[in-house]
Amino acid sequence: MNNVNAHVGNRSVLNPRILKGKYRMKSIPVVEPARPPLARVRRVIFDMIESRHTIENALDLCCGSGSLGLEAISRGAKHVTFVDNNRDNIYNLKQTLETWAIETNIIDSVANLCVVDARKIKLEKHFDTIFIDLPFFTECEADILQNLVNNTMISHGALVVVKTNRKTSLNIMEGFDLLKYKQEGKSALYLLQFTDNNLSEQS
Repeated sequence: MNNVNAHVGNRSVLNPRILKGKYRMKSIPVVEPARPPLARVRRVIFDMIESRHTIENALDLCCGSGSLGLEAISRGAKHVTFVDNNRDNIYNLKQTLETWAIETNIIDSVANLCVVDARKIKLEKHFDTIFIDLPFFTECEADILQNLVNNTMISHGALVVVKTNRKTSLNIMEGFDLLKYKQEGKSALYLLQFTDNNLSEQS
């Protein structure tokens, strides 16, 4: 497991830093194969969310280096669950959390870590903010959203940010409203809101 700089295409950039809050300017260690969003993309994501609600319980799916969830913690989120199917990513993130003295995987901890496929996760938690940042051209967002609904992990009114390649299109499933769409470089950002609890009852 080798520490690397973040990459955009074939271009290497500096490891990302926290943009705002308690851990502002802290560098986030990155290991392959994680590819964290650039600062301008993360800034847009949090501007979209924070103009609408305060993040309390967040779920960072396909978290990679954890840049989105760590940003949420820095900005005051009470809890973030980080999920990735790559053990190197989760081990690296665990070390980051320990270095920053953020409690993990205990009762009432600020952060939990899970090594699991985002399409199969099942937790006894309800999240008001969800980040989905899949590798480019990995089109299983609908499966992930359906799993969240089926297992009642998504609170009514929750905000969901989906980051995809701008060349792909996201089919908005029933029960979610599209609040905002924005393109940043090669990325497309969708801000969705979950509005229909009846979907979980029908599943």
